[in-house]
Amino acid sequence: MPLLCIVLIFVPVVLISTFELGFGDQGMGVVSLSDKSKAGIILWGIALLSPHGAFAMGLITISTKNLTAQVDDYPPFYGASTEREREGGLLRSVCSYNGARAF
Repeated sequence: MPLLCIVLIFVPVVLISTFELGFGDQGMGVVSLSDKSKAGIILWGIALLSPHGAFAMGLITISTKNLTAQVDDYPPFYGASTEREREGGLLRSVCSYNGARAF
């Protein structure tokens, strides 16, 4: 389970890179994403998929003053907190189920 949580940090990067290569300027030329929007999509993906990523997004949000100048659609603190709580509840239920099944 811990390895899965760490691997999920890299999933949005792989998906966005594959999408950009297939449909972006180097591929079919259908979609043109700016670097700022790609960074925002990747950060939202990390916050949504990985508990560690949601925790890191929350820490980055409260520790930096103005990251929106470098990244479009940066995840706000309430979004990262909501995802962190949702993923914590999911992890707790999975651990409780596996713990009850072990006995």
